[in-house]
Amino acid sequence: MRKADIVVIFLLLAIPLGILFASPRGALFVEIECQEGTYRYSLDDEVRLTVTGPVGETTIEISHGKARIAASDCPTKSCTRGSIDSSPQTLVCLPNQVVVSISGEGGADAIAY
Repeated sequence: MRKADIVVIFLLLAIPLGILFASPRGALFVEIECQEGTYRYSLDDEVRLTVTGPVGETTIEISHGKARIAASDCPTKSCTRGSIDSSPQTLVCLPNQVVVSISGEGGADAIAY
């Protein structure tokens, strides 16, 4: 391999990676829907919110660019496993009727019927 071949290969790998990492990530928001209403926070905020549902309390935590259900009084607690950090991811606690979702600042790009 010649020196020019190595430079070409490097550029072919570096340019797509540069475009990928340089693309701005639009503002993302965490939307929390529950019986008490709808709450909306920036994904960059540091928030700990407790809401009350039919079977007790659910605590939602937003930190370090991720949202998660930190604790819930629901029976299985399966909603507390994992976190979300990009659109259109969603967490749901069915017994407490809480939905936590990530959305962007704009609307939908396209709707297919």
